Amino acid sequence: MFGQVAAGERHHGVIGRRYAATVLHGLGLSDVDESVYRSVLRRRPGSIAELARTLELSRHRVEKAIQHLRALGLLQPGAPGQPPTAADPEIAIPVLLRQRHEQLEDVTTHLPALAAEHRLAAFGDAHHQAVEVIVGSEEIRHRTAALAATANEFLIFDRPPYAYDPSGEVEGELPFLERGVTIRVVYDSTALQDPLRLANVRTLAAHGEQARVLPKVPLKLTIFDQHTAVVPLTREEVSESVALVHESGLLDALLALFETLWSSAPVLDRPHDTAPIPPEDADLLTLLAMGVKDAAVARQLGVSIRTARRRISGIMDRLGATSRFQAGRESERRGWL
Repeated sequence: MFGQVAAGERHHGVIGRRYAATVLHGLGLSDVDESVYRSVLRRRPGSIAELARTLELSRHRVEKAIQHLRALGLLQPGAPGQPPTAADPEIAIPVLLRQRHEQLEDVTTHLPALAAEHRLAAFGDAHHQAVEVIVGSEEIRHRTAALAATANEFLIFDRPPYAYDPSGEVEGELPFLERGVTIRVVYDSTALQDPLRLANVRTLAAHGEQARVLPKVPLKLTIFDQHTAVVPLTREEVSESVALVHESGLLDALLALFETLWSSAPVLDRPHDTAPIPPEDADLLTLLAMGVKDAAVARQLGVSIRTARRRISGIMDRLGATSRFQAGRESERRGWL
């Protein structure tokens, strides 16, 4: 059959055109489907039999393609014995694209369950599903890339040593930020001693990465969509083995650790005033660091609760803090307390 098709392409321009532009495969169309669709789209006259002869296909194959194209909404019924007419592609094709997108999204939501079935089959015991050990740099890259490709959130602990050149960091992460992925990173302060890496982090933060820093981060960690964590099992620059931690009590503990350190870490190098703060703001920070409630703060400062809350909000904005505990830590770092 392949020899016949090849010969036909040499001697008949129709077949050459028939397979020349298969741009609709992504919508589930075969070569024959697209050939029939394009022919009808060009409004070639004649019956189904004539259409089959023109395309050098059997009538059965043409009728089967027409049936499929009608089911997709690309063709509309014609008169009895006559070929169908084409729906407006600017209307029909976007509808199909939305349907395919919804189908792909549905598949994505089932990935965790499918992965759990795979782990169960691989390990044979549900009690050993929580941790999967991946060995080999190529396999590690393959598995982490697959997780990243479908994830909507990355939670990361970043610390040395590194196996890669920092010059490619921005280009590697920007596509995820542009796709709308939420990326929260807690950096170990030693990671930012390299001026190039610090510049990269500032660039990524300007594009939407949420970056914070602590004097020490306990481990390297990446959690995808809060359902799979990647933890290197060695301290070398290139780890030849990692643990994939799936939904379990262990993953819950890693998530809790991330959120605890995230809440206590100051925002990375946010521009701020270096001038001394007014004495009344120093008093306010001291009260906040002591955990004093709003009403007591208002009484101590001799202002209304509304005014106290406004001043608390203002000083937290100035510090780039999202919690009072973080405001206290950032004030200490700046030498305000």
